[in-house]
Parts: sequence; C-alpha cells; structure tokens
Amino acid sequence: MNHLTKPHYSIDTIFKALFIFLILTTSLTSCSNMLFFPSKEMRDSPLILAFEPKDIWLTSPDGVKLHAWWLDADIGNPANQVIKGTVYYLHGNAENISTHVRNVLWMTKAGYQVLLLDYRGYGLSAGIPEINGLLADVETGFRYLQSQPNVMNKPIIWFGQSLGAAISSAVVSLNASFQPKIDVLMLDSSFTRYRDIAEDVAKRHWITYPIAGIARANMPKSIDPIEHLKTIQGIPILIMHSKDDRVITYDHAEQLFSVLSEPKSLFTYHGPHISAFSNVKNQEIILGYLDKTLNLTTKD
Repeated sequence: MNHLTKPHYSIDTIFKALFIFLILTTSLTSCSNMLFFPSKEMRDSPLILAFEPKDIWLTSPDGVKLHAWWLDADIGNPANQVIKGTVYYLHGNAENISTHVRNVLWMTKAGYQVLLLDYRGYGLSAGIPEINGLLADVETGFRYLQSQPNVMNKPIIWFGQSLGAAISSAVVSLNASFQPKIDVLMLDSSFTRYRDIAEDVAKRHWITYPIAGIARANMPKSIDPIEHLKTIQGIPILIMHSKDDRVITYDHAEQLFSVLSEPKSLFTYHGPHISAFSNVKNQEIILGYLDKTLNLTTKD
C-alpha cells in the first residue's frame, strides 16, 4: 500500500508566502501604484542644455504645481526659417521629462517648438501621481499651450508615448473643445485597455501570475484608450508601435488602429519600447508624414 506524505511547510515559510500575497493584493487595490514610476531627479546633460529648455510652471485645477519644459524651434538655418508648428509631448509612466526629452529634441531641428509636461509627482512637479490627477494635468498643459501667442494660428501636434499615449486618448476624447485645435494626434506604444496590460504584465512572472485576475479587476475601465479612440472624429491619428516591443506588445497597436476613423495611419518600426526616434530614418519618415498631413489639414 502506497502512503502519500503530506508536504511540510514551516510557519516561517507560510508567513512569508502570506506576507507576499498580502503585499501584492494590497498594492493592486490601489491601481495607481502599479501604473506610475516617477523620478524626482532631473538629469542634465550637455546635449539637453544645448537646447536651452525653458522652465514653465503651471497649476492644475486642484492646486497642484506642475513643471514643464519649453523647447524653441531651431529656425536659425536655411532649411527652417519659420516655425512649422507646436508639439505637445506627454511621456510614459517612468522617470520624467529630463529622461524622455531625447524623443523630441530632433523635432526642434525640423522647425517644431515643443512643450513637455511632467505630470504630478514627476520631476519638479508637486503632488502624488493618480490617474484622475494626471488627466487634469494634461488638460492644464493643453489649455496653457492654446493661450500662447507663438502657438496660435500654427499647427498643433499632440504626441503621447506609452502611458502618455493612453492618457491622451481619454483627454482628447473627453474634451470636445480641444479637438478642433489638434492637427495631428500621434500615439506611440499605447495599450488597448488598462486591465489588459495589467493582466498581461502580471502573467509574465510566476510570482504575480496567480493574481493576474486581481490585477485586471482593479484597473480603471472608464478611460480605456480603445473605447475613447472610437469617439474621435476628424483628427488625423498616427498609431506607432515596434514589432519588437516586449513591454506593450504589437497586437495592441493593431487593435487600436482597427477602431479608428479615417484619416488614420499605422507606422511600424523595430527596436525596444518607445525607441522609434533613436533611428534617423524613422525621424525622416515621421517628418514626411507631418509635412504631408499638415498641408492637407486646415483649422477652424
């Protein structure tokens, strides 16, 4: 007769397992803790300083002080003698504008001026990151942009990457008054739904795999990019994504593109997450897209 021996677990092992489980499930009930990885350290470099970023200070509706950078367009060479337009840049969920600025420095050389916003809790911005606060911060940045004399009567390119792209989808959709002012909406490496990406990330590691369902259930649903993008009409939208992206997989881009109204475009590149513009050829392709699209776009 075979006897099955019950496995023996020490009290210490059981306690540690329960502790890990409680920590994970507690953090998941506060979904904002999963989404945001800000850094308060502003990283200077000779390259960044050469572009002379100007500090901009804004205040969100709930009184949170926000920091942004303004980059002037380089119009001091024969190729760019006028400002082509303004880029409103919203970065991903980690670090701050000082580590993401290289994604748009090249646009200033092509004649575009750029506003880069740090959400609450990021960089020099005050406050603590949470999703509704970020939505308000992004609205605040765009209202500031519209009020600037050097922006008026020039094309506006709204450019979000990763989490910045996801937030952009909701803010543009929910603010009908913004839409006639936006000439191009560029979304790089976005995801379809917050619950989809939370579940996907949880399933990538054996420790968090068992609670992937909890991760999914505790994500916000009312601001899912794929639902908001369905409602946007009349704005040229460019979806960008890397085939090699291991953070947010390429199928998210395909799903987002499928729900868009015309005019819409999909640009597929290769390389890591949000790495498109480390490649000069990709820069040239996007500049060509903007030249063509802005020539066809008129503002009310």
